[in-house]
Amino acid sequence: MVESQVVNRWKAEAKAEGLAEGKAEGAADMLLQLLRKKFRVELPAELLAYVASCKDSGLLAQWLDAALDAASLDAFRRAIEETHRNGA
Repeated sequence: MVESQVVNRWKAEAKAEGLAEGKAEGAADMLLQLLRKKFRVELPAELLAYVASCKDSGLLAQWLDAALDAASLDAFRRAIEETHRNGA
């Protein structure tokens, strides 16, 4: 049986979406690992949930840069709040 072009397009879109979601999950995990290691603290549950809920790998990359630059966990939180206020 030959699949229709529509079905093939749906499959391709689902695959691309799955890859993007996997990339974002990996970036979120890496960011959380960096925060734990750099600041040597137990991360607050709301921060864990906030980072884990982000599906935008570009935004997570910005947050990773913010984590590298931040002198404290509070400074990192302010930086990600700033990206949220700026509509990122």
